[in-house]
Amino acid sequence: VLHANIVSLDLSESDVSDTGLAAVAVCRRLQKIDLNAVKGTRTNITYQGLGILFQSCKMLRTVHLRRCTQVNDDCMEALALNCPQLSSLNISGCNDVTDRGLESLSINCQAIQSLDLSRTKVCL
Repeated sequence: VLHANIVSLDLSESDVSDTGLAAVAVCRRLQKIDLNAVKGTRTNITYQGLGILFQSCKMLRTVHLRRCTQVNDDCMEALALNCPQLSSLNISGCNDVTDRGLESLSINCQAIQSLDLSRTKVCL
């Protein structure tokens, strides 16, 4: 059971899925979430779970999604539209993120200071 006042959550070595992200959505004060795949890739986090998370946790400033291979431009749009205070994003290895996803972030997230786009399809 997660407490609604949690501001930072590291799930990088857990077996979290979209269902788990829906449970995390109760943490409306969440400012940092780490969902990085530590070894290999993570395929069980998709737009379905991230969309719910981003709609509920609008105070997110730091999001780590390294090697979450189902993350795509729709995920980036949901993040950009719901979390305008975002300052740090790691989407390294998210192969389905393209210029379209980056454009959403550049328009809506003016506070971004750190951005890891390695191993994406962003061409700039």
